[in-house]
Amino acid sequence: MMKKALVVFGLAAVVALPNVALAAKAQPQTFAASGSLCLTALPTSATIKVNKKHVRLFAEGEVFTGAIDNSPQWAGLVGAPVTVDVDKERARFNLTTLTYTGNISGTITINDAGDPLTGKFQGQTGGAFLDPSDPTNTVYATQAAFKFQLKDSQDRARGEGEALFIYDISSGTFCGPLGINGTVTPRPQKGNGGGGNAG
Repeated sequence: MMKKALVVFGLAAVVALPNVALAAKAQPQTFAASGSLCLTALPTSATIKVNKKHVRLFAEGEVFTGAIDNSPQWAGLVGAPVTVDVDKERARFNLTTLTYTGNISGTITINDAGDPLTGKFQGQTGGAFLDPSDPTNTVYATQAAFKFQLKDSQDRARGEGEALFIYDISSGTFCGPLGINGTVTPRPQKGNGGGGNAG
């Protein structure tokens, strides 16, 4: 009788486990945030190749810095410094259309309350590098669309972002708005099965 009771209890525990695990599993939350970035370090290395129609650029080492200004669903991000380190940039400048396209990848760090969210990003870039209507005042603008995956000790975040940079010849700055959106999921914490800073 005791053996039969133990078997029944064991089966009941096995059946119940998936439900317990499902109930404890953290659910992703959506978020959106915005801010600004500026180029603060030029490439550490760059190679340029020129032909009749195109100029190709191979660069790495640029650094962009800024901050998150607004994040309704994830209040902890507001005011957080942002650093973007470019590991690789490949671009092709079209000398006929005066535009360019390229690819970019690297690392993003958002210093959220001393527990930095950090991870990789990759995406595409494009823009204009000369205004034909005013050839003495070079206009260099670029737009980047990218995907990212970040994590800190308590959260994992993934999603997409966009940034627009415009060169201001009067001040010598290369700055613009940053926008990101995606989902954040609390990482399991030892001892309590939960956690997370989002919210």
